[in-house]
Amino acid sequence: MYSHRDVVAQVNVDALLHNVAVLQKQCQPGVRICAALKANAYGHGVRVVAPVLAAASPVSMAAVATLGEAIELRELGWAKPILLFGPIFSDGGLAGRKDRLRAVLDYDLTVTAVDFYGVRDLAHEAQLQNKIVRCHIKIDSGMGRMGISPPSAVQLAERLHSLPNLKVEGIYTHFATAGETDKSYCLEQLRIFKETVAALQAAGVRPWLVHAAATGALLDIPESHFDMVRPGIGLYGLFPSEQIRNKPDLRPVLKVVSRLVLVKQIKAGQTVGYGQTWHAPRDSVVGIVPIGYHDGYVRSLSNRAVMTIHNAHAPVVGRISMDQTILDLTDVPGAIVGDPVTVIDDDHAAPNSVVNLARIMQTIPYEVIALLGNRVARVAYTSDTPAQKFETISALEDSSLTGAASLDDSSLLGTPSPTTTPHLANPAAHQVLGNRS
Repeated sequence: MYSHRDVVAQVNVDALLHNVAVLQKQCQPGVRICAALKANAYGHGVRVVAPVLAAASPVSMAAVATLGEAIELRELGWAKPILLFGPIFSDGGLAGRKDRLRAVLDYDLTVTAVDFYGVRDLAHEAQLQNKIVRCHIKIDSGMGRMGISPPSAVQLAERLHSLPNLKVEGIYTHFATAGETDKSYCLEQLRIFKETVAALQAAGVRPWLVHAAATGALLDIPESHFDMVRPGIGLYGLFPSEQIRNKPDLRPVLKVVSRLVLVKQIKAGQTVGYGQTWHAPRDSVVGIVPIGYHDGYVRSLSNRAVMTIHNAHAPVVGRISMDQTILDLTDVPGAIVGDPVTVIDDDHAAPNSVVNLARIMQTIPYEVIALLGNRVARVAYTSDTPAQKFETISALEDSSLTGAASLDDSSLLGTPSPTTTPHLANPAAHQVLGNRS
């Protein structure tokens, strides 16, 4: 295997499992965890994160946004249920629509129901194949996005309940302001959702999985936990916003590292990068790091962010390019080609942490991690199996070029001992969850 990856996202397995345990402790006993693994596990790499969460007993389900993400997760070996948040019935062509329906059944996926006809067609296909398909009805309690209006929910649920080979397994909603200081709108959504659930139960439709809380509501609104919670960003050690009141000890999972590929001296007054946005105020030393906006290190960080070298903070100077970023190394004595560089630090307080980079970008932490591109290799490590030396980190993403790696592939975690290697969850766990009525 050639060692050619210039940028590596190191994923701390210990921190990830710690966060699962911390989030579970925020809930009442018996509340299930549905792990949000959409958007490549929030940029952390689903191929790395999935095997860890598959082995975590509190996690009983995964949720993804698209059919493609669900198929990828299943082909990686995920045996637990997978909830599809997004629509799957939108293909206008008959052949494409048929393929999507068959994929749901072939990969044993749970769909989100927001109207009758798409789910009806899915149930019909399930009947032809003598299979059972499951759905969760999504209520638009005020988000104004995916979901059916509360007044229409009972009628939809009754019609779906009558379909053969279909189980209405769950009902859920999503909050618009759970991460805000003012929770009043969120609490109004919660009231509407509770009333809708009560109306369904009065009509004889009793889904056994009621869920509403993502990370923000999980932390700040315990009455929204119901039967299951859906943490996303909290799993990865980050808070949805700075306005969250309840901040337990979540630990950042991600650290992005690279190395210096060029170091050179320039004269006072010389410029670097496109547009000549930075002029050297003195004779200076600059270095190049092989990461740019294609990799998710965006141009808005130009002349504003720092990276860490030799425990010193080196300013980003000049405009960030598609593939390269320039650092001012004048105050970093002894920096040479090959020196490791911390691009994104896993220390909350560091100036180049996810949170602080989000502040510079005037955005949210979600965007910082979700933007990480496919040239950034993702590699997992534990305290027992430290992250490999930079020169050897490449195997994980290379495997995606030649075929999917299995979730218990030892290459995902270096060479951990048998007691620390995450293995796939028992497939029976999926059967247990799937067979509940």
